[in-house]
Amino acid sequence: MRKIERLIIESALSLFCAAAIAPTLSAQVYSGTLTGVVTDPAGAVVPGATITLTDENKGFTFSTKTEQDGRYVLRNLAPGNYTLDAAYS
Repeated sequence: MRKIERLIIESALSLFCAAAIAPTLSAQVYSGTLTGVVTDPAGAVVPGATITLTDENKGFTFSTKTEQDGRYVLRNLAPGNYTLDAAYS
């Protein structure tokens, strides 16, 4: 469970940094991208895990599955507060 908690914290920090920098960019892009890698407690990547990102204020959800190398990408995200969940069944 600590790996998922760390993943959530790292992903939230990445999204926060993207949102904080966005207003200073000259391209006026009002969205960000969230990327990460899902690993199990032993450190092995988890392909096929479902990643769900939920906007805490608006309730919108964005979902994707991890690739064979455990990586995921969520694009075109508006700045905001999000909750990230990773599940594998």
